Amino acid sequence: MGANNYVTAAVSDDRRLLVALPARAAIVSVDFGSSMAIGSLSPSSTAHGKTLKTETQKEKKVRRIPSPPGEDLVLLVRASPGGTL
Repeated sequence: MGANNYVTAAVSDDRRLLVALPARAAIVSVDFGSSMAIGSLSPSSTAHGKTLKTETQKEKKVRRIPSPPGEDLVLLVRASPGGTL
């Protein structure tokens, strides 16, 4: 059997927040269309749900965001003020 390679994702009604959870440790590709804040959160018991990294994506481009070594990844993407996803 092959490994799961899907991502579960949800976007808020106002299109200002995206939350994505890969089925396993993976690299997630995101096509950013405007300035957005990117954060990653570890849901594992070892990290106790702490935020691992936060940064801002300012230009339009596709980014590959890897899972942290040995951790699951919950990807949080927030639109900049006045923007949407």
